[in-house]
Formats: sequence, C-alpha cells, structure tokens
Amino acid sequence: FSSRTKSTNNLRHGGRRKNQEVSCSVCGDGKEVSNPTAIFSFPGQPMKSCEELQNDGIEGDADVVSQCAILPTLITPLCGCQPVVGAPSAQQASPTTVAPLPAGCSVCGEGKAVTNSDAIFSFPGQPATSCVELQDNGKQGNLSDIQCNLYPTLIAPLCGCQPVVSAPTAQTSPTTVAPFPTEGGCSVCGDGKEVTNADVIFSFPGQPSTSCIELQLNGEQGNISESECNIYPTLIAPLCGCQPIFDVSEPGCSVCG
Repeated sequence: FSSRTKSTNNLRHGGRRKNQEVSCSVCGDGKEVSNPTAIFSFPGQPMKSCEELQNDGIEGDADVVSQCAILPTLITPLCGCQPVVGAPSAQQASPTTVAPLPAGCSVCGEGKAVTNSDAIFSFPGQPATSCVELQDNGKQGNLSDIQCNLYPTLIAPLCGCQPVVSAPTAQTSPTTVAPFPTEGGCSVCGDGKEVTNADVIFSFPGQPSTSCIELQLNGEQGNISESECNIYPTLIAPLCGCQPIFDVSEPGCSVCG
C-alpha cells in the first residue's frame, strides 16, 4: 500500500524505509493474511500482493504503518485475514484476546439512514453488498469501529444517506441538524498540507469523480463532514500530491527588494 512511486521503486531495490519499533499488522492485531498471493489494488496507488503488504507492515515501512488504521477494513476479505495460530497462554490472553464489537452503528453516520436500499456497493477485493444489508450489519453490531467510521464517507452518495425523519419534539428540535466541522472547515490532505496536483481526478466506487482542487475547496468551505475529513488524507495523498504548505511568513528576503 505504498503511496508514492519513489517508495515503490525503493521496495524493488531493497531500499525500504524500515522502523521495526513502529511495525504493525495490516490485518489488525493478532491476525495475518492467509491469501498471500492475492493482489490488492486501490485507485491511484500501485498494486501489491497481500504478502508484500504484510511484510512491509512488520518491517515498519513508513508508508504502510501510516495507513495501518484503515488497512484491516480494506484488505480483510481479499487477503483472508485470520487469527494468528498459536495464541499466548490462556492466563495472559483470554481476558483480552477478542475486542467486543460495538453495540451498533449507522453506516451512514449518526442520525442518518440509507434511502437507496437496493443500490449495490462494491469495493475492490470485497463482495458486493446492498446498502440495506450494510445498514442492517451496522445496526446489529457486525461491523468494527474502523468500518463504522469509514462507511459514511464511502457509501453516502450511492446509498443516498439522509437524515432520519422523526416527529419533532420540544427536546430534540434544537439539535436536529448536526453542524459541519469547525467554522474554517478542514484540509482534505491533513493539517498543514495542501494538494499540488490540482487537476487530477479522484474517483471512488459509487461516488462521482472530483478533481483534487474541488475536494480541497469543499473541505475549506466546511462542506465535508468530520468523518470524511479524517479519512480523505489517507485516500487522496498519493494521487493529489499532498505536501506541506509553504509558509511565506518564514524569515527570508525578496529578490525584488
């Protein structure tokens, strides 16, 4: 899941940036890939085998480690992530081996529901699922915290996520509509960064294609939800060329005087 061509070339020649002190499991803690030769592809990023991804995470590759929070959700069905055989002793592991699933969540986001029930959501390497099935899985607590946070961004346009209509009451009317994030909006590249490939088109299954500069403007204008703001830096960084913003206030001089 290396996000830059330079990084990919480095991998081929053994020049991977390693830091085993911050290694991670791309399948999630206590799990490993069982389909090592399966190829994972993602819009705007080079293809890699599941085994390569796993090895990069274990060896502390900086690009992979930075995306470890989202990789388990993206690669589990394709790479066949399974619990590692040979768990620690019962005295040590049994109380905390399995993290409980959430009590339930809305795949559209808090206070919203799908309106296109029969629309089919597909994602590279994962089985196609109807929007209503995704919603039911969320309500029944069959999705992880990471998936619950990710789905609102991925399915909103396709599944027609809309605020849940309910009878107004005196207690709820003041909080019916949740505000957008902070007044100044957010950076889709992450704090302190901006897109450098303005005209490049970002596309994602089930969502309209959008240029990188349009995504950035929507973020700055507060038209993107908090959950989307959190996930976009991971999705668009390589394609949109996210780079630190040049600070013109730093000490220097003008060649013009």
